Amino acid sequence: MSLFFTGFFLILSDIFLAKGNGTAGIAASSTAGAAAATPMLIAQLYPELKEQAKYATVLVSTCVVITAFIVPILTSYYAKWAKIHIRR
Repeated sequence: MSLFFTGFFLILSDIFLAKGNGTAGIAASSTAGAAAATPMLIAQLYPELKEQAKYATVLVSTCVVITAFIVPILTSYYAKWAKIHIRR
């Protein structure tokens, strides 16, 4: 499920922003989906945290979306910089 929902945008970000082939987007989507689901899973174990889990889920989901846009851009810049400055 997380691959479908988060993967779509992450794959597009990897292709169009980072100029990759989408592989990094697929890899990141499983982590993103798991991160967004964690607060509610914790709330199922500890019902007293149910109210806080709602806010935590929104916070984590927002971070996932922002990261989905920023990381491919930064990765692209770093890859271009590394190609010029790091010789192996």
